[in-house]
Amino acid sequence: MEFIIAEEKLEKEILALKEVSTNKLVVYEGIIKYLRSVLNLYRTRIYQNEFRDSEEEIKFFKLHKQIPQSRLVYYLQLRTLENPFSYGKRVRKKLYRKKIEKINKFNLLHYDFCNYMELEQQHLDQFYFTRAYLNENEITAQKNFLVDPNFNTSHDLLLSQYRAYKMLLPKLVAEVEKSKHPKVKNTGITLKWTASKVALTELLYALQVNSAINNGRTELITIASFFEDHFEVKLDNIYKTYSEIKSRKGSRTKFLNELTWQLEQKMKGDDAL
Repeated sequence: MEFIIAEEKLEKEILALKEVSTNKLVVYEGIIKYLRSVLNLYRTRIYQNEFRDSEEEIKFFKLHKQIPQSRLVYYLQLRTLENPFSYGKRVRKKLYRKKIEKINKFNLLHYDFCNYMELEQQHLDQFYFTRAYLNENEITAQKNFLVDPNFNTSHDLLLSQYRAYKMLLPKLVAEVEKSKHPKVKNTGITLKWTASKVALTELLYALQVNSAINNGRTELITIASFFEDHFEVKLDNIYKTYSEIKSRKGSRTKFLNELTWQLEQKMKGDDAL
């Protein structure tokens, strides 16, 4: 499939479009127009050429098409949120909260499919990402998109929506949380997380389920973002990491157990003095 545009080239074009104007709506419109043109190119080529086999078809709808399509959904969402009639901070915050709630509901509604993608499973790919099953599965309606039986599978739009929401959610949460917390004064002290990322994931989940931060009202992804910003660590997919932690044989909370043991040893040592 020589017509496929590489992700690096597509991102480079998006970055160039971001330099066109300081007006976000103008930028978003330009990016949306570009991404639609890419998808129209793909549509034309798919109409003209058959896939060699189901493996190639799955690869196109699950991987190649997702690159422009998930970004298109993302920038359509950003355009909606950049409402020219919602300049007030309170109105915007309310808009962001509603969108966060909508995303959380989406993730719950499609939990099985989201989990399937997070765990990088493949056993249902034939069902989700080939056009043969388009009419047999539930199709989630996506505004601004028309379902084309020759250019859509039952779940390719759903996957794009899921990926777009993954990009959008941290931004929305950060905007909402920004007004709640004063900026931390720069003391010149650098703190780094030097244990493993898996260990940090254990700790984050423990803090969340224990309601140790803001009485449990703060989203896990917000807590993770705070740690990333203040402890110079970049977490990968914490949900996937958590699934791997749950699959451990023997003790599943190795880091938390180690923390407890080391603190106990220190206390015993202090008592012996």
